[in-house]
Amino acid sequence: MAEAGASGGGSGKKGGKTNKDREEEKLAISKRVINNELKFKDVTPNKRSGCWKKFQLVVTNDAEEKDTGFVHCRDCGVYSRNSGTSGLNRHECALVPSESNSTEGVVLVKVKAHPTAKNAVLDATAEFCASDLRALSIVEGDGFRALAQTLILVGERFGKVDVQDLLSSPKTIKRRIHELAETERADLYPRVQAAAEAGELGCTLDMWLEDSKKISIMTCNVCFPQLNVETNEWEAKTYVFFTEPFPKDQAKSAENLRAFIIKMFAERGIPENNLGKVCFVTDGEAALKNALSDWWREYCSAHAYNIVHTHTMTVAPRDFQSLPPRAEAIAKQVEEVVADLRKLRTGKLGKAAISQVKLVFPKSFARSNCVSFVSDNILKIREALTKAKATNSLLILNDLHLGNLVSLKTYMKDLEEAVGRIGHTSGSALPAVLNLTKLRDSDTDFMREIRLHLSANENILVLRVLHLRDSCNGLVSYMKATGQMEDLTTSLKPYMEVRWNSFHRMLESIQKVYTELLAFFERKNQGLNEKDRITKLEAIDKDLLDDLICLLTPMKVESELLQAKYSVTASLPLVSYHKLRAAYSPQESDTSVVRVMRARLFRELEQVVKVTMTHKLATFLEPSFRSFRNLLTEEEKTKVHDVARELIAELGPADPSPDDPATAEEEALPPPTKRQKSDPYAAFRDEIVPVGPIGDKVKAYLDEPLGEHDLQNPKPLAWWSRRAEKFPRLARLARRYLVVPATSAESERTFSDAGWTLNKRRKNLEMGVLDDLLFLHCNFKEKIRTKLQRLR
Repeated sequence: MAEAGASGGGSGKKGGKTNKDREEEKLAISKRVINNELKFKDVTPNKRSGCWKKFQLVVTNDAEEKDTGFVHCRDCGVYSRNSGTSGLNRHECALVPSESNSTEGVVLVKVKAHPTAKNAVLDATAEFCASDLRALSIVEGDGFRALAQTLILVGERFGKVDVQDLLSSPKTIKRRIHELAETERADLYPRVQAAAEAGELGCTLDMWLEDSKKISIMTCNVCFPQLNVETNEWEAKTYVFFTEPFPKDQAKSAENLRAFIIKMFAERGIPENNLGKVCFVTDGEAALKNALSDWWREYCSAHAYNIVHTHTMTVAPRDFQSLPPRAEAIAKQVEEVVADLRKLRTGKLGKAAISQVKLVFPKSFARSNCVSFVSDNILKIREALTKAKATNSLLILNDLHLGNLVSLKTYMKDLEEAVGRIGHTSGSALPAVLNLTKLRDSDTDFMREIRLHLSANENILVLRVLHLRDSCNGLVSYMKATGQMEDLTTSLKPYMEVRWNSFHRMLESIQKVYTELLAFFERKNQGLNEKDRITKLEAIDKDLLDDLICLLTPMKVESELLQAKYSVTASLPLVSYHKLRAAYSPQESDTSVVRVMRARLFRELEQVVKVTMTHKLATFLEPSFRSFRNLLTEEEKTKVHDVARELIAELGPADPSPDDPATAEEEALPPPTKRQKSDPYAAFRDEIVPVGPIGDKVKAYLDEPLGEHDLQNPKPLAWWSRRAEKFPRLARLARRYLVVPATSAESERTFSDAGWTLNKRRKNLEMGVLDDLLFLHCNFKEKIRTKLQRLR
């Protein structure tokens, strides 16, 4: 956002200073503002020019308030020399219509584009995209449209201008990006510092590995309450705080990560002693978790749900080692014999032969090796045990049913081979395992017992789900590889293990176009013999696909609600957890597969998801959830209330007495508004509480009137801002706990943006420029949209 006519790409001098000198001068001013050496001051009323409504003076941050000779634009944040109204009116923000009656600016009259002009721009845009190989969607960006609108206004005001003179060089743009970022930081950092000091700051931390340079990059997003000047209510705002590379020469140990985090925050004005007041939300990465162990840390709820899903969909070879009673008895007898042989190490078997019993496959199949070893060497083993006079082992060996031993050996080897396929494509093990469950005419009672026992193993049903997953992924890969994806009304989504809800997304994409896929393969297979038929779709169990979508939808919905970007989510983990417990409780109508999967989801949910006191306090401080309806027992509620009272006592002076008429007076509540959409948490919100007698502290809050508006449009921080005078310390607690993000999704979004910014074509992009770009991209969007509206 350069000043019109003052930031060309050349290095010509004006007043003895180059453009670079002037940029460095502005940057120095920006840094002094960040360090609280300078501050902004509104212009005195005697300055009548309309441009002064857009600028503030930059003065020293002391009693004298000495003028530095610089001004600060309220709209775009750029610093400029105070060169008088004529110079300031050339600033780009002065090119837009103003409420002022001054005629120094341009009065923009909006007119509809002429078809000829529109076609000319269309041709130029097409040529631009083709010439520079830019994405066609570039014209939809607010930034691009703001640039185009600015160029139109500059042309209207200054006439025909050579674009070479108007546009700046990449280096100049880079410097201006840094200046804009520093300006935004000068505005943001003091607010973050104040929030950290007050203990009202939530942070998400995460790291990712940049592929081309193999650099580990840490990103931090901050969330804190701030006052909306238009509504005079608090709201939670989230910003990118930093995106910095971790030193390549250091191991990512907990100690080094902790030192790096302390350094990053200290450079931004937050000392180490204030980090203990900050709530960090991270995933379960061990080193990062240990680095934050002495501070306030919460686990990302979305990551927890992803782990629940992953564990539910995971089977291992050990899950199939169970045997029926008779087979289990033989296996244990064989293990006792082998244990004695290992102790003896005598006889013709020798040490080398006995060592073959050691583990050569998964640990769960060590007994398979034992059974094979004894079955293959039974005569030599009997001879060695006789010479060693190992009476107990000889008795065991003589009691063994050799036919059953051989049958068990064959079965265990076949099962070992079948489940050996379990891994990245676990579903491929299903046909082999199912084959072992089939009863044969030649089976003895012993083998029939083994096969029936295996067929009752619930993990076979999980393999059916994994087989469906692999078949669906194969279908997606086939459609993409053959170029058939474009013929579908909705593209198919592949399964990606690291993406949250990826399995559900893939199943849902297939369900949407299933009829189209049926028609496609019917045409494809027409005239082909059975051997050449394409069976990608036939391998998919449509009924199971539909059942799994219904089963996984509650977790997907809750995960997305917890990742909401523009609303308070701190109070949702407790409510979400109880909703999922109800969703995954047993249901009579379930099929056998769904019954097992629902039970596994419920079990993993209980084991993995931990609702902490932070979540409970945040739920308590959300007015519509404050009574924990359908959430906690009376004992658990009392515990939360006691903790809240302890925290209130730590905050200092007592609240004003609720008996004081000034505080007991009923406050005007906003009128009820029409509910815009169904509330997914309506079953857990409080009932309407009418105005009545008010108790004391926590009791007074619980008895505070709660209207229909508060239930239908819950905005907890806004609710507390209207009652800050009545409950000052509870309001402070609300600001502290309600700004804690439920997930680290903000950092994940930053990673996604970074992936678009730092790619193979831009791998030489400096890390400092990446930090500036992401900082502005994520924190500057509202200003860009506002500016675009003004320009229009």
